This record gives sequence, structure tokens and C-alpha cells, in this order.
Amino acid sequence: MDFTLALKALIMGLVEGFTEFLPISSTGHLILAGSLLDFTGDKIKVFEIVIQAGAMLAVCWEYRQRIGSVLSGLLTDAKSQKFVLNLVIAFLPAAALGLLLGKVIKASLFKPVPVALAFIIGGFVILWVERRNLIAQRLAAAGRHQHQRIAALRDMLDDFSLLAAEGRITEHGFQHLKRFGEIAGIADVTGLLRHHDLIPSR
Repeated sequence: MDFTLALKALIMGLVEGFTEFLPISSTGHLILAGSLLDFTGDKIKVFEIVIQAGAMLAVCWEYRQRIGSVLSGLLTDAKSQKFVLNLVIAFLPAAALGLLLGKVIKASLFKPVPVALAFIIGGFVILWVERRNLIAQRLAAAGRHQHQRIAALRDMLDDFSLLAAEGRITEHGFQHLKRFGEIAGIADVTGLLRHHDLIPSR
């Protein structure tokens, strides 16, 4: 028994097992792992097909109840029919492109360098998307915080305006004014001031 060959097969099986259940390309990782291990050739391609078939069977077994319910309701259940129709619609373009361009794609893209470049570019795209989402979340949180501060400011202005109208600018009123001055620098209060007639309109 060739233990080196068995070890390479074990590593390839682990790579397939881990990547098949993650939202990443299992085939691409097999291409890179096979190149690094010098585990290539026509016989190896058959080996890769077999281990990928095993992973797909494992997925079918994991979702056996859902698959069974879809198949059993295929003729009567509208949701099952829509699910199968969506699968067919998603499958047809890929099947057509595979039949037309399969040889070209395999000859040009199913190689270590194109796969590695695709992984690197895809990684940067994912980081960019995640960063955009993080910035959007921070802006939304800042907007909510600013809205709360402006609402608090509006309440203080209401209280101060009421005190001014009643001629009761006491220590309590000056405390409101002081608090207003502390937060006016971080809020756009011009519109609120004009609303309360504390700043004349131009």
C-alpha cells in the first residue's frame, strides 16, 4: 500500500468534506489542493468526482425529509411545484453554458492560477461588501442617535419657550439654556430655533 498516496487521498477528502458544506467553491479548493500535493491526472479527476458525489449524497441524506416532502407533493402541492420549477429555471442556463462552453471553461479556468486569482479577487469583493454594510449600519445607528438628541433638544426648547412666555426665566430656565448650549454644537438646531422664533428668518 502506498501510504503517501493514501495520505494525499485523505487530505483531498478532508478538503472536499469541509468546503462542500461552506459557501465556497469545493471544486476550486480541490484544484488548488491537488496542485499543491502533486495529486493530478485523469485518475485523480475520477477520484474527485467520486468524493464530490459522496458529499452530494450526504447533503441529500441531511435534507431527506424536505426532498421527500417535495417529491410527494409534486403533483398536488403548489409550493412544491414552484420549488421544482425554480430549480429547473436555475439549472437550465448553467446546463446550456456547460454544453456550449464546457471544454473552453475547463481548459482555461480549471487551473490553479485562475482559481487562486478568483479566490483573491472574490475575497477583496467580500471585504468591500462587508465594509459597506458596516458603514451603512454605523450611519444608521448615528442617525438614530442624532434623532434622539434632536428630540431631546426640541423638548428643552419647548420648556424654555414656555418659561420665557410666562416671564419665569428662573434658575431652572437657565439650566435648560445651559444644557442647550452644551449640545447645540453637535446638532443642526437652526431650524428648531427658527421654529421657536428664537432666530429670525432671513
